[in-house]
Amino acid sequence: MRDRRLEQGTWRSASSNKPRSGGTQPKMKGKTPLQKDADKKYGAGTSAIDRVKADIAAKYGKGAIMDTKKKNEEIDLTEKIGGAGTLIRQGVKVGGKKGGQAVQKGTTAATAVGKEKAAQAA
Repeated sequence: MRDRRLEQGTWRSASSNKPRSGGTQPKMKGKTPLQKDADKKYGAGTSAIDRVKADIAAKYGKGAIMDTKKKNEEIDLTEKIGGAGTLIRQGVKVGGKKGGQAVQKGTTAATAVGKEKAAQAA
């Protein structure tokens, strides 16, 4: 009997009455003292990333964490670079596909206004 238990790895001596280590201890109910302190400091319900960001901002200043949100800013492309194609390529380089489209719309509107003024002058 003992040999079979030893082969299976489940045999324990009779003198060992203490419980095995591992999941036998009851889980703690409620919050730990560290969790309570963190809730007082940062407010209950804040995520771990918000707490870390708050610590970094407190230690190194507000600009220490890079803002990853995209901002909708107007890009000034009034600089004269070359031909119309060059201007569109520069718009694509600065603002991607939408930047190129914006430049294209602007050049189309500008040519239309120029043609109207030329027609009025003639």
